Amino acid sequence: MEMVLFIGIQATGKSAFYLEKFYRTHVRINGDMLKTRHREKLLIQACYEGKTPFVVDKMNLTRADRATYIGLAKAAGFKISGYYFESDLAAALQRNARRDSPERIPEGGVRAASKALQSPSSSEGFDQVFAVRMDGRGGFHVEELDMRDDKNALDIKQSASAAQFNRQSDRYGKSHILADTQDVEQGLVGVLPPSGGTALDVATGGGHTALWLARHGWKVTVGDIASRMLENARKLCAEAGIRIETRLFPAEEMPFANGSFDLVTVRVAPHHFSSPQKFVQEAARVLRPGGHFLLIDGTVPDDDAETEEWLHSVEKWRDPSHGRFLSRKAWQDLAKKAGLKVVRSELHPRKQPDLGWYFETAATPEESRQKVLEAVAQASDHVRGALRLGNEEGKIVWWWPMLNLLARKE
Repeated sequence: MEMVLFIGIQATGKSAFYLEKFYRTHVRINGDMLKTRHREKLLIQACYEGKTPFVVDKMNLTRADRATYIGLAKAAGFKISGYYFESDLAAALQRNARRDSPERIPEGGVRAASKALQSPSSSEGFDQVFAVRMDGRGGFHVEELDMRDDKNALDIKQSASAAQFNRQSDRYGKSHILADTQDVEQGLVGVLPPSGGTALDVATGGGHTALWLARHGWKVTVGDIASRMLENARKLCAEAGIRIETRLFPAEEMPFANGSFDLVTVRVAPHHFSSPQKFVQEAARVLRPGGHFLLIDGTVPDDDAETEEWLHSVEKWRDPSHGRFLSRKAWQDLAKKAGLKVVRSELHPRKQPDLGWYFETAATPEESRQKVLEAVAQASDHVRGALRLGNEEGKIVWWWPMLNLLARKE
Protein backbone atom coordinates (compact mmCIF):
# COMPACT_ATOMS: atom_id res chain seq x y z
CA MET A 1 0.00 0.00 0.00
CA GLU A 2 1.59 3.24 -1.13
CA MET A 3 0.72 6.90 -1.44
CA VAL A 4 2.90 8.79 -3.91
CA LEU A 5 3.07 12.55 -3.52
CA PHE A 6 4.26 14.62 -6.49
CA ILE A 7 6.02 17.87 -5.56
CA GLY A 8 6.84 20.53 -8.10
CA ILE A 9 5.77 23.64 -9.96
CA GLN A 10 3.79 23.70 -13.20
CA ALA A 11 5.33 22.44 -16.46
CA THR A 12 7.87 20.09 -14.86
CA GLY A 13 6.44 16.87 -16.31
CA LYS A 14 4.39 15.53 -13.41
CA SER A 15 1.43 14.24 -15.44
CA ALA A 16 3.68 12.73 -18.12
CA PHE A 17 5.70 11.01 -15.42
CA TYR A 18 2.54 9.53 -13.94
CA LEU A 19 1.61 8.03 -17.32
CA GLU A 20 5.08 6.58 -17.73
CA LYS A 21 5.59 5.12 -14.26
CA PHE A 22 2.29 4.74 -12.36
CA TYR A 23 -0.55 4.54 -14.91
CA ARG A 24 -0.98 0.76 -14.61
CA THR A 25 -0.50 0.48 -10.83
CA HIS A 26 -1.74 3.60 -9.01
CA VAL A 27 -5.00 5.56 -8.99
CA ARG A 28 -4.46 9.19 -10.02
CA ILE A 29 -5.69 12.01 -7.75
CA ASN A 30 -5.68 15.18 -9.82
CA GLY A 31 -7.46 18.44 -9.11
CA ASP A 32 -7.98 19.32 -12.78
CA MET A 33 -9.85 16.05 -13.26
CA LEU A 34 -11.82 15.87 -10.01
CA LYS A 35 -12.64 19.61 -9.82
CA THR A 36 -13.67 19.63 -6.13
CA ARG A 37 -11.99 18.74 -2.83
CA HIS A 38 -15.07 16.72 -1.88
CA ARG A 39 -14.57 14.38 -4.84
CA GLU A 40 -10.87 14.16 -4.05
CA LYS A 41 -11.61 13.24 -0.45
CA LEU A 42 -14.07 10.53 -1.49
CA LEU A 43 -11.63 8.96 -3.94
CA ILE A 44 -8.73 9.01 -1.48
CA GLN A 45 -10.92 7.45 1.21
CA ALA A 46 -11.89 4.71 -1.24
CA CYS A 47 -8.19 4.04 -1.84
CA TYR A 48 -7.57 3.73 1.89
CA GLU A 49 -10.52 1.41 2.40
CA GLY A 50 -9.61 -0.70 -0.63
CA LYS A 51 -5.90 -0.76 0.20
CA THR A 52 -5.25 0.68 -3.25
CA PRO A 53 -2.03 2.58 -4.12
CA PHE A 54 -2.54 6.09 -5.45
CA VAL A 55 -0.68 9.18 -6.68
CA VAL A 56 -1.52 12.74 -5.66
CA ASP A 57 -0.66 14.48 -8.94
CA LYS A 58 -0.73 18.08 -7.75
CA MET A 59 1.93 20.71 -7.02
CA ASN A 60 1.99 20.12 -3.23
CA LEU A 61 4.32 23.09 -2.91
CA THR A 62 4.58 23.56 0.85
CA ARG A 63 4.93 21.43 3.94
CA ALA A 64 1.47 22.59 4.95
CA ASP A 65 0.04 21.42 1.60
CA ARG A 66 1.61 18.01 2.10
CA ALA A 67 0.88 17.61 5.81
CA THR A 68 -2.76 16.58 5.47
CA TYR A 69 -2.04 13.91 2.87
CA ILE A 70 0.91 12.54 4.85
CA GLY A 71 -0.91 12.49 8.17
CA LEU A 72 -3.90 10.59 6.81
CA ALA A 73 -1.71 8.16 4.88
CA LYS A 74 0.33 7.41 8.00
CA ALA A 75 -2.84 6.75 9.94
CA ALA A 76 -4.02 4.35 7.22
CA GLY A 77 -0.74 2.44 7.29
CA PHE A 78 0.35 3.46 3.79
CA LYS A 79 3.96 3.81 2.70
CA ILE A 80 4.66 7.42 1.69
CA SER A 81 6.89 8.18 -1.30
CA GLY A 82 7.72 11.68 -2.47
CA TYR A 83 8.75 12.56 -6.04
CA TYR A 84 10.37 15.99 -6.21
CA PHE A 85 10.34 17.44 -9.73
CA GLU A 86 13.42 19.58 -10.11
CA SER A 87 13.33 22.44 -12.59
CA ASP A 88 14.65 25.96 -12.85
CA LEU A 89 12.03 28.64 -13.30
CA ALA A 90 13.21 29.72 -16.76
CA ALA A 91 12.88 26.20 -18.18
CA ALA A 92 9.43 25.77 -16.65
CA LEU A 93 8.29 29.09 -18.14
CA GLN A 94 9.52 28.05 -21.58
CA ARG A 95 7.68 24.70 -21.44
CA ASN A 96 4.54 26.42 -20.18
CA ALA A 97 4.66 28.91 -23.06
CA ARG A 98 4.70 26.01 -25.54
CA ARG A 99 1.49 24.54 -24.13
CA ASP A 100 -1.82 24.85 -25.96
CA SER A 101 -3.79 27.86 -24.81
CA PRO A 102 -6.34 26.03 -22.58
CA GLU A 103 -3.53 24.35 -20.61
CA ARG A 104 -1.21 27.36 -20.41
CA ILE A 105 -0.79 28.87 -16.94
CA PRO A 106 -0.39 32.65 -16.55
CA GLU A 107 3.30 33.43 -16.10
CA GLY A 108 2.61 35.08 -12.75
CA GLY A 109 1.12 31.83 -11.46
CA VAL A 110 4.25 29.85 -12.35
CA ARG A 111 6.50 32.45 -10.74
CA ALA A 112 4.38 32.48 -7.58
CA ALA A 113 4.52 28.69 -7.36
CA SER A 114 8.30 28.70 -7.74
CA LYS A 115 8.61 31.22 -4.95
CA ALA A 116 6.36 29.19 -2.63
CA LEU A 117 7.98 25.80 -3.33
CA GLN A 118 9.55 24.12 -0.28
CA SER A 119 11.77 21.12 -0.88
CA PRO A 120 10.64 17.90 0.84
CA SER A 121 12.20 16.72 4.06
CA SER A 122 12.26 13.40 5.90
CA SER A 123 10.89 15.30 8.90
CA GLU A 124 7.54 15.50 7.10
CA GLY A 125 7.03 11.75 7.34
CA PHE A 126 8.23 10.50 3.94
CA ASP A 127 9.51 6.94 3.85
CA GLN A 128 11.50 7.74 0.72
CA VAL A 129 11.99 10.72 -1.59
CA PHE A 130 13.11 10.72 -5.23
CA ALA A 131 14.40 13.58 -7.37
CA VAL A 132 12.94 13.65 -10.89
CA ARG A 133 14.42 15.57 -13.83
CA MET A 134 13.45 15.68 -17.49
CA ASP A 135 16.29 14.16 -19.52
CA GLY A 136 15.73 16.30 -22.63
CA ARG A 137 14.83 13.26 -24.74
CA GLY A 138 11.22 12.85 -23.66
CA GLY A 139 12.04 10.74 -20.62
CA PHE A 140 13.00 11.22 -17.01
CA HIS A 141 16.00 10.71 -14.77
CA VAL A 142 15.02 9.46 -11.29
CA GLU A 143 17.35 9.33 -8.30
CA GLU A 144 16.55 8.41 -4.68
CA LEU A 145 17.68 11.07 -2.24
CA ASP A 146 19.79 10.12 0.77
CA MET A 147 17.65 11.45 3.61
CA ARG A 148 20.49 10.90 6.07
CA ASP A 149 21.95 14.15 4.74
CA ASP A 150 18.63 15.97 5.08
CA LYS A 151 19.44 19.34 6.66
CA ASN A 152 15.77 19.77 7.53
CA ALA A 153 15.53 16.46 9.38
CA LEU A 154 14.40 16.51 12.98
CA ASP A 155 16.77 15.88 15.86
CA ILE A 156 16.15 13.00 18.27
CA LYS A 157 13.95 14.97 20.66
CA GLN A 158 11.93 16.51 17.83
CA SER A 159 11.41 13.11 16.22
CA ALA A 160 10.18 11.68 19.52
CA SER A 161 7.68 14.51 19.89
CA ALA A 162 6.47 14.21 16.30
CA ALA A 163 5.92 10.47 16.66
CA GLN A 164 4.17 10.80 20.03
CA PHE A 165 1.76 13.52 18.96
CA ASN A 166 0.96 12.01 15.58
CA ARG A 167 0.11 8.79 17.41
CA GLN A 168 -1.96 10.43 20.15
CA SER A 169 -3.45 13.35 18.21
CA ASP A 170 -7.04 12.19 18.59
CA ARG A 171 -6.75 12.53 22.38
CA TYR A 172 -6.47 16.33 22.05
CA GLY A 173 -10.00 17.12 20.87
CA LYS A 174 -12.85 19.10 22.41
CA SER A 175 -12.81 17.04 25.61
CA HIS A 176 -9.13 17.72 26.31
CA ILE A 177 -8.26 19.82 29.35
CA LEU A 178 -6.75 22.48 27.04
CA ALA A 179 -10.15 23.14 25.45
CA ASP A 180 -10.62 25.48 28.43
CA THR A 181 -8.85 28.63 27.20
CA GLN A 182 -9.30 30.89 30.22
CA ASP A 183 -5.52 31.00 30.60
CA VAL A 184 -5.17 32.42 27.09
CA GLU A 185 -7.72 35.09 27.88
CA GLN A 186 -5.86 35.96 31.09
CA GLY A 187 -2.52 36.07 29.32
CA LEU A 188 -3.67 38.43 26.58
CA VAL A 189 -5.50 40.97 28.75
CA GLY A 190 -4.76 44.37 27.23
CA VAL A 191 -3.45 42.93 23.93
CA LEU A 192 -5.82 43.73 21.08
CA PRO A 193 -5.28 42.73 17.45
CA PRO A 194 -4.29 45.65 15.21
CA SER A 195 -6.09 46.04 11.91
CA GLY A 196 -5.30 42.87 9.98
CA GLY A 197 -3.35 41.57 12.98
CA THR A 198 -1.58 38.26 12.40
CA ALA A 199 -0.93 35.59 15.02
CA LEU A 200 1.21 32.47 14.97
CA ASP A 201 0.30 29.66 17.35
CA VAL A 202 3.33 27.39 17.72
CA ALA A 203 2.89 23.70 18.61
CA THR A 204 -0.85 24.24 18.25
CA GLY A 205 -1.85 20.71 19.25
CA GLY A 206 -5.61 20.39 19.01
CA GLY A 207 -5.95 24.02 17.87
CA HIS A 208 -7.80 25.35 20.92
CA THR A 209 -5.62 28.45 21.29
CA ALA A 210 -5.90 29.13 17.56
CA LEU A 211 -9.68 28.96 17.73
CA TRP A 212 -9.76 31.45 20.61
CA LEU A 213 -7.45 33.83 18.74
CA ALA A 214 -9.48 33.67 15.52
CA ARG A 215 -12.70 34.34 17.41
CA HIS A 216 -11.10 37.44 18.90
CA GLY A 217 -10.11 39.03 15.61
CA TRP A 218 -6.70 37.58 14.79
CA LYS A 219 -5.72 36.16 11.40
CA VAL A 220 -4.20 32.90 12.56
CA THR A 221 -1.43 30.65 11.28
CA VAL A 222 -0.79 27.48 13.25
CA GLY A 223 2.30 25.33 13.33
CA ASP A 224 3.07 21.93 14.75
CA ILE A 225 5.67 19.21 14.42
CA ALA A 226 2.94 16.58 13.96
CA SER A 227 0.93 16.59 10.74
CA ARG A 228 -2.09 14.89 12.33
CA MET A 229 -2.26 17.61 14.98
CA LEU A 230 -2.43 20.19 12.20
CA GLU A 231 -5.27 18.33 10.53
CA ASN A 232 -7.21 18.16 13.79
CA ALA A 233 -6.63 21.87 14.46
CA ARG A 234 -7.87 22.73 10.98
CA LYS A 235 -10.99 20.60 11.49
CA LEU A 236 -11.72 22.16 14.89
CA CYS A 237 -11.63 25.66 13.42
CA ALA A 238 -13.51 24.65 10.27
CA GLU A 239 -16.37 23.30 12.39
CA ALA A 240 -16.63 26.78 13.90
CA GLY A 241 -16.65 28.35 10.44
CA ILE A 242 -13.10 29.65 10.79
CA ARG A 243 -10.29 29.18 8.30
CA ILE A 244 -6.69 29.01 9.46
CA GLU A 245 -3.38 28.44 7.72
CA THR A 246 -1.42 25.37 8.80
CA ARG A 247 2.35 24.86 8.58
CA LEU A 248 4.44 21.85 9.57
CA PHE A 249 7.66 22.80 11.37
CA PRO A 250 9.62 22.33 14.60
CA ALA A 251 9.39 25.19 17.07
CA GLU A 252 13.13 25.80 16.82
CA GLU A 253 13.03 26.47 13.05
CA MET A 254 10.12 28.62 11.93
CA PRO A 255 9.70 28.93 8.13
CA PHE A 256 8.75 32.61 8.16
CA ALA A 257 10.49 35.86 7.35
CA ASN A 258 11.61 38.30 10.03
CA GLY A 259 8.79 40.42 11.43
CA SER A 260 5.93 38.33 10.00
CA PHE A 261 3.54 38.37 12.98
CA ASP A 262 1.99 40.69 15.55
CA LEU A 263 1.56 37.89 18.07
CA VAL A 264 3.27 34.56 18.76
CA THR A 265 1.67 32.14 21.21
CA VAL A 266 2.63 28.77 22.62
CA ARG A 267 0.68 26.80 25.18
CA VAL A 268 1.58 23.75 27.27
CA ALA A 269 4.17 22.57 24.73
CA PRO A 270 7.62 24.09 25.34
CA HIS A 271 8.57 21.36 27.82
CA HIS A 272 8.72 19.07 24.77
CA PHE A 273 10.99 21.35 22.74
CA SER A 274 14.48 20.33 21.74
CA SER A 275 15.90 23.80 22.47
CA PRO A 276 13.80 26.33 24.41
CA GLN A 277 16.49 28.94 23.75
CA LYS A 278 16.27 28.55 19.96
CA PHE A 279 12.48 28.58 20.17
CA VAL A 280 12.37 31.92 22.00
CA GLN A 281 14.93 33.38 19.59
CA GLU A 282 12.81 32.28 16.64
CA ALA A 283 9.65 33.67 18.24
CA ALA A 284 11.38 37.03 18.69
CA ARG A 285 12.70 36.96 15.13
CA VAL A 286 9.29 36.45 13.47
CA LEU A 287 7.61 39.10 15.64
CA ARG A 288 7.16 42.63 14.36
CA PRO A 289 8.41 45.48 16.58
CA GLY A 290 5.72 46.10 19.17
CA GLY A 291 4.42 42.55 18.77
CA HIS A 292 3.71 40.27 21.72
CA PHE A 293 4.85 36.82 22.79
CA LEU A 294 2.61 34.71 25.04
CA LEU A 295 4.02 31.58 26.68
CA ILE A 296 1.91 29.27 28.84
CA ASP A 297 3.52 26.11 30.14
CA GLY A 298 4.05 23.93 33.14
CA THR A 299 6.90 25.13 35.31
CA VAL A 300 8.74 24.36 38.52
CA PRO A 301 9.22 26.49 41.63
CA ASP A 302 12.31 28.71 41.53
CA ASP A 303 15.20 27.33 43.61
CA ASP A 304 13.42 24.06 44.46
CA ALA A 305 15.69 21.35 43.03
CA GLU A 306 13.93 18.49 44.83
CA THR A 307 10.49 19.21 43.38
CA GLU A 308 11.98 19.94 39.96
CA GLU A 309 13.79 16.59 39.79
CA TRP A 310 10.78 14.63 41.06
CA LEU A 311 8.46 16.22 38.52
CA HIS A 312 10.96 15.79 35.69
CA SER A 313 11.37 12.07 36.41
CA VAL A 314 7.64 11.46 36.68
CA GLU A 315 6.87 13.33 33.44
CA LYS A 316 9.65 11.53 31.55
CA TRP A 317 8.25 8.15 32.60
CA ARG A 318 4.72 9.19 31.76
CA ASP A 319 5.67 10.60 28.35
CA PRO A 320 9.15 9.91 26.88
CA SER A 321 8.83 12.91 24.54
CA HIS A 322 8.91 15.20 27.60
CA GLY A 323 11.97 17.42 27.68
CA ARG A 324 12.14 19.51 30.83
CA PHE A 325 10.14 22.13 32.69
CA LEU A 326 11.91 25.46 33.07
CA SER A 327 11.46 27.81 36.00
CA ARG A 328 9.83 31.21 35.66
CA LYS A 329 13.22 32.86 36.09
CA ALA A 330 14.74 30.72 33.33
CA TRP A 331 11.99 31.69 30.86
CA GLN A 332 12.30 35.37 31.76
CA ASP A 333 16.05 35.22 31.14
CA LEU A 334 15.55 33.57 27.73
CA ALA A 335 13.02 36.22 26.73
CA LYS A 336 15.32 39.06 27.73
CA LYS A 337 18.30 37.55 25.90
CA ALA A 338 16.15 37.33 22.75
CA GLY A 339 15.36 41.04 22.93
CA LEU A 340 11.91 40.74 24.45
CA LYS A 341 10.70 42.86 27.35
CA VAL A 342 8.70 40.90 29.92
CA VAL A 343 5.36 42.64 30.49
CA ARG A 344 4.14 40.23 33.15
CA SER A 345 5.04 36.79 34.44
CA GLU A 346 2.51 35.05 36.65
CA LEU A 347 1.92 31.60 38.11
CA HIS A 348 -1.58 30.13 37.91
CA PRO A 349 -1.65 26.59 39.34
CA ARG A 350 -3.84 24.24 37.30
CA LYS A 351 -5.43 21.20 38.90
CA GLN A 352 -4.61 17.89 37.26
CA PRO A 353 -7.68 15.89 38.28
CA ASP A 354 -6.73 12.35 37.34
CA LEU A 355 -3.30 10.79 36.75
CA GLY A 356 -5.02 7.88 35.02
CA TRP A 357 -6.35 10.22 32.33
CA TYR A 358 -2.82 11.46 31.69
CA PHE A 359 -1.61 7.89 31.32
CA GLU A 360 -4.22 7.28 28.63
CA THR A 361 -3.53 10.57 26.84
CA ALA A 362 0.17 9.75 26.54
CA ALA A 363 -0.35 5.98 26.02
CA THR A 364 2.09 5.38 28.88
CA PRO A 365 3.41 1.78 28.89
CA GLU A 366 2.46 -0.34 31.91
CA GLU A 367 6.04 -0.57 33.17
CA SER A 368 6.37 3.22 33.16
CA ARG A 369 2.99 3.63 34.86
CA GLN A 370 4.25 1.51 37.74
CA LYS A 371 7.34 3.71 38.07
CA VAL A 372 5.16 6.81 38.26
CA LEU A 373 2.87 5.24 40.85
CA GLU A 374 5.88 4.21 42.95
CA ALA A 375 7.26 7.75 42.75
CA VAL A 376 3.91 9.13 43.88
CA ALA A 377 3.77 6.71 46.80
CA GLN A 378 7.31 7.58 47.87
CA ALA A 379 7.12 11.35 47.34
CA SER A 380 8.51 13.39 50.23
CA ASP A 381 6.36 15.68 52.32
CA HIS A 382 8.12 18.61 50.69
CA VAL A 383 7.15 17.49 47.15
CA ARG A 384 3.61 16.67 48.25
CA GLY A 385 3.25 20.13 49.71
CA ALA A 386 4.79 21.93 46.74
CA LEU A 387 2.51 20.18 44.22
CA ARG A 388 -0.47 19.58 46.52
CA LEU A 389 -0.20 15.94 45.59
CA GLY A 390 -3.05 13.84 46.92
CA ASN A 391 -5.88 11.39 46.36
CA GLU A 392 -9.49 12.33 45.69
CA GLU A 393 -12.14 9.65 45.27
CA GLY A 394 -9.51 7.11 44.28
CA LYS A 395 -7.86 9.39 41.73
CA ILE A 396 -4.34 10.79 42.08
CA VAL A 397 -4.45 14.57 41.75
CA TRP A 398 -1.94 17.40 41.93
CA TRP A 399 -1.68 21.08 41.13
CA TRP A 400 0.60 21.81 38.21
CA PRO A 401 2.37 25.20 38.47
CA MET A 402 1.53 26.98 35.18
CA LEU A 403 3.54 29.94 33.97
CA ASN A 404 1.70 32.64 32.06
CA LEU A 405 4.32 34.97 30.56
CA LEU A 406 3.67 37.91 28.25
CA ALA A 407 6.56 39.77 26.59
CA ARG A 408 6.82 42.48 23.96
CA LYS A 409 9.34 43.07 21.20
CA GLU A 410 10.70 46.56 21.50
